Amino acid sequence: MNALEKWLTLRPSFGSGGPATPATPATPQAAGSHPVADVAVVAKGPGPRPDAGPANDTPEAWRRWYHRTVDYRAIVGKRTLAEALPLAYGDAVCEWHKRFGASPPEGVCAGCGGPLEGQGVYSLHDGARLHDDGCLTRYGRRWRTAAVEGLALLGISPPPGWEP
Repeated sequence: MNALEKWLTLRPSFGSGGPATPATPATPQAAGSHPVADVAVVAKGPGPRPDAGPANDTPEAWRRWYHRTVDYRAIVGKRTLAEALPLAYGDAVCEWHKRFGASPPEGVCAGCGGPLEGQGVYSLHDGARLHDDGCLTRYGRRWRTAAVEGLALLGISPPPGWEP
């Protein structure tokens, strides 16, 4: 069973936020060419918009929110499941960082750790401050890697081909 078939088998009902229910697995050919509503199950609708993130920080709440986010990205965005999974996972990575990401110390570059005195500085929405594009890349890779590790502890794995 490939990852797509496993997802379709284990995903919760659309909009319910309830326990996983069996769904009809899609064939690999169909999964790449049809919207998820045509491939997976007859949908009741995507449920509420998942922008707010998980209701709490339990693994179950995170998984429920992630599944709702995949549903939302697929149905509302009219995307295939193969397109919706990496987008929803990216949403989860950002949400994890927003909730649990480490705040860099004041006056220190979040990318290289060097002092920020007397140089041009990028200021990011999460409070991080950086010297330049190289530091921005290092910082982004670091926080995304931390988020991927944190999500794995919550039982949420990256979709095939996803890179931090």
